[in-house]
Formats: sequence, structure tokens, C-alpha cells
Amino acid sequence: MNVKFISYLDVIQIVKALSFRKTNEKVYYFDISKAGKILLGLLKSNQYIDLFLFNVDEIRDKSGESCAVKIWGDFNTVFLDVEEKLLKKSPFLAELGRKFDEKKVILYFTKHLYPRLFEIIVFLNVIDWHQKKEPTKTQHVVDFSIERISYFEILRDLSLREYGIVLRSHNSFRIILRFLYELFGHLFLCTVVFVKSIINHIRYTGKLKEQGQNNSTPLLANCYAPMGSDFDLDKRSYFFWLLKSNIPHNQVLIYFERKDVPASEEMVDTLIEKGVKHVAMSEGATLTRKMHVYKPTIELVKMMFNLTAYIAMCVLKDMVCFRFDGVVYLPGMLNFIRKYSLAYDFYRTFGIKVKMNSGTADVTYHNIPRQLALEALGGVNVSYQSSCFQIPCMMCASAADVYFLFGPHSYLKVYKNGNINDVIINNVVISCGYITDYSFATVKDNSRVLRKKITKNGAKFIICYFDENSSDDRFRAVSHRKSAYIYRKLLDLVINDKTIGLICSPKRPKSLRKRLHSIINILEKAEATGRCIFMDGDYMTNNYPTEAAQASDIVITLLGGGTTALESVLSGKRVVYIDLEGTYSFDEYEWGKDTVVFDNLDSLMSAIDKYRCNPELFDTLGNFDLDPTIKQKDPFRDGKAAERMGQYLHRLLEAFNEGKTREEAIQYANQNYAEMWGSQHVLKGH
Repeated sequence: MNVKFISYLDVIQIVKALSFRKTNEKVYYFDISKAGKILLGLLKSNQYIDLFLFNVDEIRDKSGESCAVKIWGDFNTVFLDVEEKLLKKSPFLAELGRKFDEKKVILYFTKHLYPRLFEIIVFLNVIDWHQKKEPTKTQHVVDFSIERISYFEILRDLSLREYGIVLRSHNSFRIILRFLYELFGHLFLCTVVFVKSIINHIRYTGKLKEQGQNNSTPLLANCYAPMGSDFDLDKRSYFFWLLKSNIPHNQVLIYFERKDVPASEEMVDTLIEKGVKHVAMSEGATLTRKMHVYKPTIELVKMMFNLTAYIAMCVLKDMVCFRFDGVVYLPGMLNFIRKYSLAYDFYRTFGIKVKMNSGTADVTYHNIPRQLALEALGGVNVSYQSSCFQIPCMMCASAADVYFLFGPHSYLKVYKNGNINDVIINNVVISCGYITDYSFATVKDNSRVLRKKITKNGAKFIICYFDENSSDDRFRAVSHRKSAYIYRKLLDLVINDKTIGLICSPKRPKSLRKRLHSIINILEKAEATGRCIFMDGDYMTNNYPTEAAQASDIVITLLGGGTTALESVLSGKRVVYIDLEGTYSFDEYEWGKDTVVFDNLDSLMSAIDKYRCNPELFDTLGNFDLDPTIKQKDPFRDGKAAERMGQYLHRLLEAFNEGKTREEAIQYANQNYAEMWGSQHVLKGH
């Protein structure tokens, strides 16, 4: 008898499953269509066909270790196979590679596959875990049916090789409808941009040329993200690279794109005061009329028309040869055309020559067309590491021309590791140190004030806790329930021990109380002691993590939240990880088990009690001097990372001011950086 799993259950799959009832002992599904749900309810076949409920946190191997490492490892394997065996062999993409950088075009389409590919890899791990968890006397053949996809053969080989699961595919109306939705959706968005640009040209004839003011002066542009807009050195700022540099403010353009976090009047007043240029990308991206709203010009129309004609010719050429790759990739190409054309027109209009991105923006495929547009205009794309990824992942791949990392450890561990290739393609990689390390000194007074608030109410020992944003999504490891469990342990400690203080710094403070509604009474009771403080903010906390860390005696963070841990360690604090997921293959377990990393809260609390009683005897607790890689994580540790980054950006602008090409500008900035800070910190040359 077989056990059958189905990724997406629709009416046709229900009929098929019922027709094979004699050969299938049980049928599980992960998702279901509305019509399928109604039919299943009418047939009352829940004993035979059943929804398989899971949370990725439950998926463990025999040792109890989380399967997260294996999931991402398998994802990387398939990611590379799709690139090598499918995309690089596509004549359609090869044709596009003659007009754009082929490696970056292929990266764009590989990243485009991420959501569906990751989902299938997780499902395979879930099925494998379920079968091993419930062994039976009868040997089952495990059968998993997924919707038909272009890279099915690659997944089928992985499924049989790694899990012993027979992978099959089936046709699905959802795939067809999704393709049509994306095709006509992107076509509609392209049409809207196209028509609006023509209307702007007719309505504002002559005026559109003025919106770039004097675009003969090269500008450095940065898209605002809700991570702070302060110019104060003790507050979180998305413009940290500007605060410690000599970059002329009149050569910096901050643009606002997100409608969920529009530019406020206060933000605009600050930018005006600092002499920084600013613009909104749409009416919805600003709350004030003080800010100019960018209007696409007729050049965008010309670019979109030329690119659309070119793509249409490529698709027709493909079809004449009885190949249909072009049709399959058409929705993605329409999105590419729109993003590329808008970026090209915007950069050209304002004379942008250097564009800053956070590395998190590079994770998605949307950024690649924009980067290619700036490259075509002779500009330089710069990205920087903003998070400590614990697991090598191809989604970190970047198409930026210059990439700043904290240190060589990140490059060797995550961005260039083992079975994955160098994922910062064709470009320069520079080590600069922890990017906001200037704040370690500037927040000291704030930290003293924060500590005093708690100690005046009787606290003798203060714990700082950094959480990760929780979610009840089945693909997220930190559920609301798990987050509440950790918080409850810490809050109870504050309530029951009058000598304990607690500073909580949530990753998403605005939604915290809603997510922790089950323990809200305990939270309020702990706050009422005056020894428990929650750091606040609209999106992220307004303050850098180091402020809360420096006010404490020990920092607790999740093993998956390595960035706050590194910031706290570099600030000079003791840090311990809580790892309820059990990622025992992480390096921290080799040198810090039960001293730096703990897989349960009770043993962590016991270790903290021992340390409080005798700090000298238990000096290894949270002591990162034991970390053999700490010097590679930040080889500088001098508070000058933002200064180094700012100097490099300034050199790029200087080179463009002198009329140098993008290649010459990068070479000039590299040479200057190597002379100032050492050639060993240019980890990869151009």
C-alpha cells in the first residue's frame, strides 16, 4: 500500500485519489482549492484524504536537530542545478545575455523561482520526517505529487536521492491561472506606466526637464527604508554611511518609494536642514507637499517601447524554432522591462551615478533590473551586509558592483562556501567592520540612564533580551507560542526575583503586544515592577541594539538572530544564545555548548544563577573570547566602519566628478581603500 502526498489538492486530484483508493492507504495534502474543499466536505472522505498540518519547527532529525540547515542545503543544490542545467542552456536567456549581463539575467530568473522552490523543499523534508517518525511494519512506497514545473526533473532526482520519495507531477489549473494572472498583471502595470509617462509629457511639457534640477553633478542615491531617518549618532539611522563621511550633502539624494512608510513632514524638514536632496517616487510615498514627486519622462516610453519590441522579437524567434522558453519567461520579462525602464529614467533624470542598497534588498529579484539600469548609465551599485546569515544561502547572491561585508568570516562562511559558488558575482567585495560600530561610544550615556531607571527600583542584575519577529506561518520557526514561552520565562523571573531587571528589545515592537496577547497580563505585571522595560519604535526600535545591551549585565538572543549578538559582543557585553530549534551543527556548539549556546531555557537560567553567585568561577558564560572566528567577524573593531564605507563612496563620487568611467571609479576607490586600510581588506577585486 502507498502513502500519497499532494502539494495542492483540487477537484481533479480528489477524483484521481478516490479512483486509486485500493492502492493508496492514505492521501495527505498541504494546500487545497476552494472547490476542492467543498467537494471533500460533501464526500466526507476525511479519513482517507486529510490535510497535513505542520510547522517547520517540528521537523527534526534523529538527533533532535532542526532540519533548517538541510532545507537550505537542498535549496542551494537545486538553485545551482536549475542555473546550470536549465537556465544557462536556454537559447532565449542566452539571447537576452547579449543585451544585458547574462549572469545577472540568469540570477534574476533563478531568484524568481524562490517561493515555489523553497516550499517544495520544505514539503519533502516534512514528508521524510513524518515517515521516519511513524515507522510501520508494512513497507510503504511514499509518493509525492506536485504541480508541473519546468525544473521538475531536477527536483525528482533530489527527492529520490536524498529522501527515497517518488516525486510525480500533475497538471493544475492553478499553474495556468497563476501564469495568466502574472502575464496580464505585469502587462497592465507596464501599460499604466507607459500611458502615465505620455500624459506627463503632454501635461508638463518643458517642466519635466526641471525636476532633475542640475543633473550634471553626479549624485549618490539611497532608497529610504523604515530603519530610522535620524542624523543623530545615538539613534538608529538608515544613512549611517553618510553620518561619518565627508560626502557633500548636496550630492546625496534620498528617495521615498514605499507607500506604507511615506515621508513625513518632520523627515523632509530634517533633510532640508541637512542640505540633502529628496524626492518621492509617487504621490502615496509622501505626506507633505514640501517634497517633489518624480514624474516619469518620455524617455521611459522610448525605453519601454524598445525593450518590449526586442523581447517580442526574441520570443518570436524562439517560437519559430519550436521553443517556448520565451513564453514561459514572458511574465518575468515584463516585470523586468518595467523595473528597468523606471530605474533608467529616474537615474538619468537626476544624474545618479552611485546607488546604495542594503544587502537585504538584494535577496529579492526585483533589485537586479534596477542595478542593470544603473550599470547601463555608467553608474556603480553598492550594497552592504546588514545581517549575519548563519547558513550559506544562494538567495544572498548579489548583482551589486561593490559589496561591503563586516569581515572575511561572512565572505568565507556564507557568501562563498563549500558547495555553493561565489554569490557576489563579477564584483568587488570589501571588509569594513560592523557597519554601525560608531554607536558603541555614542549611546553610552543613554545606556547609563536606561540602567539607572531599572536599578533604582531594586534590580542588581539586568538581563537584555533580543527576540526575532514571531509568526504562526507554518514555514517560520519562531511561532507566537514559542515567543510567548520565552518571554513568560523571563517575565516570571522579574516578577519572582526583586533583584532581577529585564530590558526587552523586540525586532518588531509595534506588533509585539498583539502577538503576545496570551501573556499580556504577565507582561503588564512585570512592567509594573519598574524593573522591566520594553524598547519602543514604529517599525524597528528607535535605538540601536547596543544601547539596550550596554545597559545590561548579560544579553540573551536567539541563535538565528546573530546580528544583535554580534553587535552586543563587539560592544563588550557577555552574550548567550537560546536555541530551541536545536541547530547542533552550528559552529557555536563546538566551542560554546552550555556556556554560550543553550538548547533549553532551564539550563540557561541555571547557568545565569551560577554566574551571579560566582562570576569568576563561571567566567566562560557568554564569553566570546572563546570564539575562534571573532576576529574574522570584524577585523577592525575600531568604531570606524561607517567612516570607511563613507570614504569609499566619497572616492567614487570624486572619480565621477573628474569624468572617470565606472570601471575607473571603482579602481580608484579600491586603490584608495587598500592604501588607507590595507589591501587584505579588499577581499575580491573587480
